[in-house]
Amino acid sequence: MRNESRYKKVNKNSLIFILSVFLTIYFSYHLVFSDRSYVKYVELQNSKSEILNELEYVSNNRKYLEARVKKLRPASLDKDLLEERVHSVLGYSSSKDVILFR
Repeated sequence: MRNESRYKKVNKNSLIFILSVFLTIYFSYHLVFSDRSYVKYVELQNSKSEILNELEYVSNNRKYLEARVKKLRPASLDKDLLEERVHSVLGYSSSKDVILFR
């Protein structure tokens, strides 16, 4: 009878140990390799900074283009910009113009 209780205690302790080892391995694996892992978190942070840089570039480019479009509106027409666009798009030039080829 005494031996049986000893074996039950040993079995219970070893079962707890095996379960804790299994859980440790399970959570460690998912900590490193899952979709919500630390490695994925670092990748997302790097991706976030790249996307923010791209957003800043696109926003600045949009502001620049909006300013140019505003200058071409009839209410605030910039004649120099209009002449530049005529030269580049239509290819028109005056006989007084000096053309430099690149």
